[in-house]
Amino acid sequence: MMKYSMMVMLVVLLAACGSNNGSVIEPGKMKLVLWDMMRADEVASIENSRDSITNNLLMHAVEHYEQVFAVHAITKEQFYNSYQYYREHPMEHKDLMDSLSAYATRMKEAKDKKEKDKVDSLQKIRLHNDSLAPKKDSITLKKDSIATAKKDAAAIRKDSIAAVVAKKHVADSLRRDSARRGLSPRPTNAKIDSVRKQFQLRRDLLKRAPLRLDSLRKRQSMPIQRL
Repeated sequence: MMKYSMMVMLVVLLAACGSNNGSVIEPGKMKLVLWDMMRADEVASIENSRDSITNNLLMHAVEHYEQVFAVHAITKEQFYNSYQYYREHPMEHKDLMDSLSAYATRMKEAKDKKEKDKVDSLQKIRLHNDSLAPKKDSITLKKDSIATAKKDAAAIRKDSIAAVVAKKHVADSLRRDSARRGLSPRPTNAKIDSVRKQFQLRRDLLKRAPLRLDSLRKRQSMPIQRL
């Protein structure tokens, strides 16, 4: 990208040949001017890709170069003369290009670090949110378990009541059937005891019957005594 930017600037420089007015810009400031012009080239390249007119890169670049000159408070002639000076002095030109390359590297590293810090920050937020998710899930599960337990308990109570009602209904139905058929109701404990006593009495009477029969026979066999 740097070579491409230098090519665009070189075209502009050639168009401005013959101008030797103005002082030479010192290396530190010249480095910053060149850096901004490289960035202007990138913007011009993007704008040219969107332009309906092809091969219009130079026009877009020149527009942004004028903005760079205004930001650094220099004239177009000052920049062209300074650039021509450094090209005519190879050692100073090399030092300028090396300084510009190192500056570009630092700027790239700073940009990469900023983007990495942003990604790390987003990752920390995501991890924090993920760590909170199980707590929310456990609370939700606990609420669901309580709701399910209450629902099951209510269902069990409902089933128990239904079973009691059904049992009572069956008993009532049996009693109604017994009444319609003229069947005796189920004997109570008092009636059972009365039947037992009657049975015991009859059994005792049967046991005593032979003794009475023998006594009667003896009486019949005895001679009748006359008075």
